[in-house]
Amino acid sequence: MIKNKYLALVLFVLFVLVFWNIFDFIFNFVTGKPYTFEVGDELILPIVVGLLTGGMLFLKEK
Repeated sequence: MIKNKYLALVLFVLFVLVFWNIFDFIFNFVTGKPYTFEVGDELILPIVVGLLTGGMLFLKEK
């Protein structure tokens, strides 16, 4: 387990960002739509979701 809670938060946000885009690519492949990278949908939204979720998980007081 990672002792530094801020490092854990950054790694969690990166994990969410990577998997968000992988799942979006797979979903578009399955539905037959072309994958297009948009800053809002593929970058900003996963970072915000990762920060909110990770903040609740890693930055809470024990």
